[in-house]
Amino acid sequence: MMKCLKLNNLPEIEDIDEINMYTPNILPAAKYFPSGIMGFDQEGNIVFMHTMGKVCPKELFKCGKASNLFYLALVDVALIYKLLKRQEIKYKKKLGVKMIIDLEGWNMDLLYMPCVKLYKSLIRLIQDVFPDLGVILLVINAPSMINIIYPIFKPAFAEETRKKVVFAPKDYKSKLISEIGAENVFEKWGGTKIPKNGSPTGSLNIGGLPPDSLIYDPAKNPYHIDNSNLNKINIVARQKSEINIHVEKTGAVIRWFFWTSGEIEFNIEYDGHEVWPKFRLSTEFVPEYGSIECEHSGTYSLIFDNTFSTFFSKDVKFKAYVE
Repeated sequence: MMKCLKLNNLPEIEDIDEINMYTPNILPAAKYFPSGIMGFDQEGNIVFMHTMGKVCPKELFKCGKASNLFYLALVDVALIYKLLKRQEIKYKKKLGVKMIIDLEGWNMDLLYMPCVKLYKSLIRLIQDVFPDLGVILLVINAPSMINIIYPIFKPAFAEETRKKVVFAPKDYKSKLISEIGAENVFEKWGGTKIPKNGSPTGSLNIGGLPPDSLIYDPAKNPYHIDNSNLNKINIVARQKSEINIHVEKTGAVIRWFFWTSGEIEFNIEYDGHEVWPKFRLSTEFVPEYGSIECEHSGTYSLIFDNTFSTFFSKDVKFKAYVE
């Protein structure tokens, strides 16, 4: 996956604010997905803030295809991983990420099932690609219904990750200070650290309601394809379907576009090797589309995989072609 997405080619960035602004510079909607590095703790671990309670999932997921969410999240984590490796050289020991999950502002939209499924897929993906990064997942400002909320997301966490989840008491600020150090926590969360840009939350991407201008508009997508020009296939539970495309010359571009009636895993292979990574996708909000440049001539297989589903078949309306 790292090779397919060229994550190894990302720049080495030392400035935390620059890392926090990297993905919003790629896609403006990323500003509304809560994430960002607050700094380091006393030992050199990275302190990552996720203000989950501030996200507006229904509106955010209308801003772009699901694969964008996965790609940008992986870019974020890859940049953090590079920074962490430099920290380990500096401190001469293994370090990790201390994640603070702030649920202040929690609302029931966050339990809208298509959004929950995408979020759980994202959690699994990050753990698969970057295992054992987390030192602690500290949940603050948990609502009274946390005993209902957590079991919904818990299956997405690996067993080792579950052991690192800690729910802070209402007076969470003392817990943050003891865990991270007052000088490493922004004043908003009880510390003494003052962000460089003067904002209470610094360069963190806090979330919020994305503007209507960022909502997906088919008229602005030159690769949007009308339903009347799509082919339809049905993929039964525990099965997958392959669409083979022959490419005559290197440098050709394969493009794809599809809608699906439910979650489906999609990837592209050439000669048994993955050239586009497998993501579990939903088109509840926005269709999936993309392209790859072919490094070889020959047959490429676009794979729609429903083997993870026990009971439900999926309809896929798609078009794939070579330019």
